Amino acid sequence: MFNIPITESEYRQYPAFSYFLLSKFKKKGFAGLQSVFTEETESTPSLLLGSIVDTLLTEGESAYDLKFCVGDSSTEVSDTTQKVVSILYAQFGTSYSSIEEIPNDHLERVLNEAGYRMSWKLATRFEKIKIDGQPLYDFYIKTQNKIIVPADIDLKAREMVDSLKSHDVTKHIFNKSPFDTTKQLFQVKCSTEFNGVPYKCMFDNIEINDEKKTIQPRDLKTTSKSAWDFPINLVDYNYDLQAELYTMILHKELPEEYKDYTILPFQFIVIDTIEKKPVLWTWEHRCEENTTLYYINDILFYNPLYLGTLLNAYKTQYLNNSLDTPMNKNRCNNNIIQTLINYGSNQTKQL
Repeated sequence: MFNIPITESEYRQYPAFSYFLLSKFKKKGFAGLQSVFTEETESTPSLLLGSIVDTLLTEGESAYDLKFCVGDSSTEVSDTTQKVVSILYAQFGTSYSSIEEIPNDHLERVLNEAGYRMSWKLATRFEKIKIDGQPLYDFYIKTQNKIIVPADIDLKAREMVDSLKSHDVTKHIFNKSPFDTTKQLFQVKCSTEFNGVPYKCMFDNIEINDEKKTIQPRDLKTTSKSAWDFPINLVDYNYDLQAELYTMILHKELPEEYKDYTILPFQFIVIDTIEKKPVLWTWEHRCEENTTLYYINDILFYNPLYLGTLLNAYKTQYLNNSLDTPMNKNRCNNNIIQTLINYGSNQTKQL
């Protein structure tokens, strides 16, 4: 399916393999198979910055206001205090309007979970978190479930958005012009199957040029490193899997009206927090469906469909049977076991 009309939240819940899942598998390798399918939530300033830039560019200010809220001085607390208050609000925000109201046994449990002031007397710990944490707790209640954004990150994100909209390299993508002959689609959600394995992807941007009959898929990346060092990030974060998977899905699910159009090599729009000037990096499509792995300058790369086949076999034949490791059933399907072992033996990057 091409350009599925669902929300981003619905897309996240859509039951199919994503680039993120395949990347987790590649990072964790054979020994980490069991944890690949576990839910992991990660929040870092870098990820938050990227999410803000992406939202402002592709969805607009109104979408930003629904998701985020810029913090004020009351949110400027230590990391440990913020962790405690975040847990307290998540667990008790709908039941208690202040930290003072939370029963002491619940409060003690959360303080211990967060490792808050463990060397202090319990009464002192209670008093300290109530004084330091209440303003942030109030702020969470006021802003409901919005993501709190530090003012400096919000400012940095907006500077990057302004650059992307004004820079010669990217301004035609993010600014509508009555004279433009191209169509710009954003947050394009797609799904398909290869060899019975379901996959999904979400393009940040697809540019359709009816005059030239070309289709340009793109993804936006923000980085704290120089945008000119993006090839390093590409290897470290397995962005090759994203470019290959997205391109193959696009080839398969492209609507009939575009079947005679040429799909151009995948582009990464990269902007850093240093110069805040975008750079376009192009990835040449390399994988056929039957490719397993290949090398570029002695660096090992995998076909995402190959990884997906392994993950699907593990999920359907081992994970659903609640077994500890795939080796526990090595009598049942030696071909899959051997394939997984072969994959594990290729984990070392050859740089």
